[in-house]
Amino acid sequence: MGTPLKVPSVSQPLIAENTQQYTYLNYQPWTFVQQKEDENHNRFIRSVPSGFIEIQAPLFNSFFLEFYTIAFIVPLLTPTFILGGDWGYDETFCKSAKAWAKMTLDQPYYSGSVNSTIPCALIVDGTPIKHGDHRTADGLIGKDNKFSLNVALVSILTSTFPSYTQAGNAQVSNPIETKEYVRVYELREGCTA
Repeated sequence: MGTPLKVPSVSQPLIAENTQQYTYLNYQPWTFVQQKEDENHNRFIRSVPSGFIEIQAPLFNSFFLEFYTIAFIVPLLTPTFILGGDWGYDETFCKSAKAWAKMTLDQPYYSGSVNSTIPCALIVDGTPIKHGDHRTADGLIGKDNKFSLNVALVSILTSTFPSYTQAGNAQVSNPIETKEYVRVYELREGCTA
């Protein structure tokens, strides 16, 4: 294995439909944040640290993905296959990325540090993604069945990896609440710091 790059281990773009339970994953709230940052500080946010990345569209650092697959997915292949679900894995992305960075990188993540690697990041600039896959699964097995099976998988994941789970509703997961915009914005052209 080569040397991991100093990039977020897991990231995701925002969701265009603005239908996510955790509103900081939606595109709409960030338009307001971007406007305020531009008006008040003449800067534009490209990405922000986040304590939660949802399973629907994660982008993985390949070195971290190798670790994550071996440490978290392989041990739970059987229950995941039996239940046919995928919920819960996303609750382990960021804490496992933080632990992986601490084990493998020279400069693991420390909140507010400009010299550390961010474990998880939301890409808040650019084109948000469209998300509609839940309708297909709902039609195949029924919404209630899908919900029950996924809740069972979440329970297995949280009991198997209790120190690595962090839900999206945890306040520390929400970058809009924590306002940790350290080193993740760019100054507008012609602006001096």
